[in-house]
Amino acid sequence: MKPKLPALAILFAACCWPVVGNATTFNFFWTGNPLQDHTIVASNDFALRATGTIEINASAGSTFTLADIVSTSIHVSGSSITAFTFTQWTNAGGTISADGLSATFSAAGNPFSHPSTDFFGCHSLGCGGNFDIAVSNNPSVVLQEVTYGSASNALASMHMIAAPPATPLPAALPLFATGVGAIGLLTLRRKRKAGAANA
Repeated sequence: MKPKLPALAILFAACCWPVVGNATTFNFFWTGNPLQDHTIVASNDFALRATGTIEINASAGSTFTLADIVSTSIHVSGSSITAFTFTQWTNAGGTISADGLSATFSAAGNPFSHPSTDFFGCHSLGCGGNFDIAVSNNPSVVLQEVTYGSASNALASMHMIAAPPATPLPAALPLFATGVGAIGLLTLRRKRKAGAANA
């Protein structure tokens, strides 16, 4: 016996409905320009900036570690460096806000990326010491430093704001698919009855 259309529609909706995980994409922004960030004490390159996205698999109000960072794509540029993009943090950790709309790095998380010769992030452990965010194409030769009044200001300068969620499929879509299947089945039955009556 062939499966009925409504049953197929329900099965399709159940197996093909997208599964939403806990990962949240945050838009990342940092600037070395004290005219845009008044917590900066000193910067020798006002054009320094980093923008991109970071996806974190942690719920609102919880902490996150390097293992919770699903993906990263951050572009770093400035007049004193050759622009580069990094796709992973060497170390990072912090907290998701209670409402889930933002995230902040923590001193214990000590965020920095140093996959090769390029470098971006806390110059010293937890952005302590001189409270610097460092940027460089080769730290052993040239190191651009942006200095803040405190480690907390340096960490907070790396803004992470939740990206607007993608428009989800309507919640009634499975019901709609079932209805279409039922209408199709009724139409098929009518055609068969009409054919049998004419025979």
